[in-house]
Formats: sequence, structure tokens, C-alpha cells
Amino acid sequence: MQLDYTHVCVVLDASGSMESIKSDVQGSLKSFCAEQRKKAAQGEKIAVDLYQFNSDVARLAHNSTLDELERYVDRYSCGGCTALYDAVCQGIDELGAFFAAFPEEKRPEDVLFVIVTDGYENASKRFEASHVKARIELQRDKYNWSFVFLASGIDVERAAADIGVLADEAVEFQREEAGANIRERMNLNMANFRQSRNSRRKK
Repeated sequence: MQLDYTHVCVVLDASGSMESIKSDVQGSLKSFCAEQRKKAAQGEKIAVDLYQFNSDVARLAHNSTLDELERYVDRYSCGGCTALYDAVCQGIDELGAFFAAFPEEKRPEDVLFVIVTDGYENASKRFEASHVKARIELQRDKYNWSFVFLASGIDVERAAADIGVLADEAVEFQREEAGANIRERMNLNMANFRQSRNSRRKK
């Protein structure tokens, strides 16, 4: 693996109900980028993929820098239904294939996969909950990916369990605090990665 390389993948609900918090979500991702630029140690690499999903799935950014992501976030637009399962499976499959093409020493030390939604799955055409669960469990158990499921307006614990997300990876956010909740959880995971690396290297 490549030390001090973190790859972040954000899979973001862009259904019609997200329109009322669209600017908050965009602001949270831009704030995350600004915070990580300040916190990143010298020589640390952070790359980001960004997907949005409604009735369809679109990848807005791939292997992008934090600076590039801030610009791509402006492409986020809302409307339609919630193809959550298609989006998560596509994101995992494409990111996994991307890493598989790397030699082992170039693959990231840590992967953070973030799912944000404010509604239940209702529009996937290609995948079911069992497909999502199998992928999440494989990537966590075999490749040590970290997952975060940030959700509102649903039974978060049940929805997370249906797709293989652990209880401590599932977080309910309040719509009026969506931006802060998303930003804080992503920054917390990044801080935990750095702390774990420091602990490992002191042994």
C-alpha cells in the first residue's frame, strides 16, 4: 500500500427531496476540502470520487484532488427518485476496479466510503440490498475500507443493517444541521485514520 494516501468516495443522494438542503450539502463538502487541506501532513495524499444519484447514477468526480472536488461539487443537482442500491454498487465496483489496476504498493492506505441519503431506496434497476451488503462486507473485511452511512428521514439503523453497514458507521442527521453533520463525521474519520497511522508507526 502507499502510506499516507487516503481515498474518499462520496455517494450523494440527489433526489428531489434533497433540494431543500442542497446548498448545505455542497457547503459541507467544500468545508471538508478546506479543513483537510489545513490538516493534511506534508506529503499526505488525498484523492476523492463523487457520485450523485436520483433515478440514475452519475459520477461527478474521479480520483480528484481536494481543489478539484470543490469545483465539481457545484455540478450537484437534485430531482427524481432514490436509486441508492445502484449508486452504492456502482461506486464500489468502479473504485474497486480502479484500485485493482494499481500495483499493491500504489493502493491507498485508507479508503473512506461515505453514503448520504434522506430517503429509502425506491428506484434501483440493477441491484438489490443483498448485492450492496455483499460488496460492503467484502470491502470492509478483505480490504479494510471504512464506511459511513449518513441518513435522515428514515429508520437509519434498519436501513444501514439491510446493506451491511455496522451500527457505529450509521449516523442520523437532522435536516437543519445537515451540512455540519456531514462535514463533522467525514473530518472525524480522517482524524481517526491519522491517529491510527501514528499509533501503528510508533510500535
